[in-house]
Order: sequence, then C-alpha cells, then structure tokens
Amino acid sequence: MKAVKLSILMLCTSFLIQACSNGQTKDPASLDYLIFGSYAGECVGDCATLFKVEGEKLYIDTIEYPRGVNSRGKPNPVEITFNQTALPQEYYDIAEKVLNNFPDELHELESQRFGCPDCDDRGAIYLEIKFQGTRKIWTIDTSERFSEPSFMVLYRYDLAEAFKGISAIQ
Repeated sequence: MKAVKLSILMLCTSFLIQACSNGQTKDPASLDYLIFGSYAGECVGDCATLFKVEGEKLYIDTIEYPRGVNSRGKPNPVEITFNQTALPQEYYDIAEKVLNNFPDELHELESQRFGCPDCDDRGAIYLEIKFQGTRKIWTIDTSERFSEPSFMVLYRYDLAEAFKGISAIQ
C-alpha cells in the first residue's frame, strides 16, 4: 500500500511540476538563434538596440533601425546585421534568462505584433527566433494598457530586465 501511495504522490508531483513550468522551452539550445531588443520609429540616430543570442554567445546589432519592421510595426523578413565579435560572457549570462524562458506558446504562433508597437511614440520590443530553419518575428507593445496573452506577461518582463541589465553594464 505504501508503494502505491508513493507512486501516486510521485505522479502528482510530476504533473504539478510540469503544470508550473510556465510554458518554457524545454531545450533552449534547439533554437538556431534568438534576437531581442527595442526600437523606436519616430527617432533620429541609433533607433534600435538589438541583441542576438547564438551558440552561447551574445552579439549587438550594427543597425540604426530594424528593417525587419515596417512603419506599422508589422514584421518584414529582412536580415539584421550584428557585430562579428561577441560581447563579454557577463552580457550573455544576463541574456541567457531570455533564452531559457522562451515561451513554448510562441512556437505555435506565426510572426505578428502584440498590441500596437511603437504607437504614440513609445517604442517597441523586437523579438525574433529561428527554430529548425523557420524564422519568426514578433513586435510587442511597451504599454501596459493592451491586452496580451498571459504567457507574454512574464516573458515581456524578462525581456525588459535583460535589456536593462545589459545596458547597465555597457
């Protein structure tokens, strides 16, 4: 009887752990790359700061505006260029949380925008992945007033925290 109770307890614990995993990617290394950062459309000068996580290294963009986004915040399939020299390991260590917490739900979605990115001149978050050869781009409103899917709430916070952490070191 003890063995049955222990088995049931272990099974329930397993389900609980799986249910609480927050939909994170089980193997972040399976992503070809992840790009994240911010951009602003009504801007002069360097209007984008984007980072690329690839092969346990972090790279910073060499562009002034993400051509991967059109004037309405909708994704365009244009390549973004990055510095060939990786940033120091301490930068990657901060960005690794963004990679590890990538929501599985995003894999199910096509490229799209969440809310109204860069409306009212408040900038936007840029997110791009390449997974198993398929490239997807999402632009995300920075405003708290739009209704976002629940899985994006915590991930948007992770993105903002990583961006702030990396910016603080620079």
